[in-house]
Amino acid sequence: MKKLISCIIAALIVVLTYGELQAQVKRPRRVGRNWKKKVERQEKELTAEEYYEQGLALVKAKKYEDAADKFMLAINVKENHYPSRMALGQVLYELDEYKEAEKHFRRASNIEKVDPAPKLWLARAYEKQGKWDQALDLYRQASAADSKSYDARLGIGIAYLEKGDLANAEEELLKAAKLDSKPFTAYYRLGTIYMKLKKWDEAVDYFRKALRIDSKFEPARLSLAEAYENLEDYNKAVSEYKRVGNSDSIFALDAMRKVAEIYEIDLKDIEKAIFHYELYLKKTSDPKVEDRVAKLKAGEPVPPLEEEEKEEAKPVEPEKPEDGENPEKPEPQPEGDN
Repeated sequence: MKKLISCIIAALIVVLTYGELQAQVKRPRRVGRNWKKKVERQEKELTAEEYYEQGLALVKAKKYEDAADKFMLAINVKENHYPSRMALGQVLYELDEYKEAEKHFRRASNIEKVDPAPKLWLARAYEKQGKWDQALDLYRQASAADSKSYDARLGIGIAYLEKGDLANAEEELLKAAKLDSKPFTAYYRLGTIYMKLKKWDEAVDYFRKALRIDSKFEPARLSLAEAYENLEDYNKAVSEYKRVGNSDSIFALDAMRKVAEIYEIDLKDIEKAIFHYELYLKKTSDPKVEDRVAKLKAGEPVPPLEEEEKEEAKPVEPEKPEDGENPEKPEPQPEGDN
């Protein structure tokens, strides 16, 4: 009996000692489904506001896709988080995903019914898709909510202009110009209206006003030069075309050629025409112009300038950000106009 008890005690000592040794051995952490769920639970513990702030930081770094993910996470945590709805709509707009942006601007508008900002951004999304009737309606709603909103009044004017209603466009853009200290877009669009109406003096006036605000916007300068041409003020037209021709603008070549043509056709100064044609040919190859220069130098007759000589499509006008808007760096702001 004593022997049996001794054996049992010895066995227990062995088991206990082995257990202690096993406890001292550090087992590797199991990485599997449970661990993943734990991490996911920790992720969900962030607040909508925290995700929103992370998204803003990514916007500033121009990481728009990553920012959109953060704003979406914020919405998953708090469905009616207005700043995140607005911010997500704005980054989607920046990524040219206008249909998706529309959804979030509509939702934001339902959350904050008084704030005109969602309506303005939704109208801009419609603009990008050429939906001018819908854009016009939303700009009117935004203007009704805030009669001093430059962006809303500007949008109304541009929508009318795009729809071909020049009279209403002019009226609204003139009102818009009074609502901002630097209404570049309103001035530029008024200039284009007066060009269409062949009111050259008024066009000159408004293009000059626009250029005093932004002297580097070359389409405005080209339009100013064209207005001077229509007024037969060729020296001023040449001066404006030269400024574009001496720039690194995509319009520079067309402007250089235009200078040469004005000297040849309008100012009858063949020597200067040849000089400027040759400046143009230093920048590009153009067999028709080369042939024309050769004939002008030889005193031979040259054919009249015709539209077929300009078969190449003009460069697309670069988009000018609307006043108060910065497409390269959207700054989501839930209050006030953008």
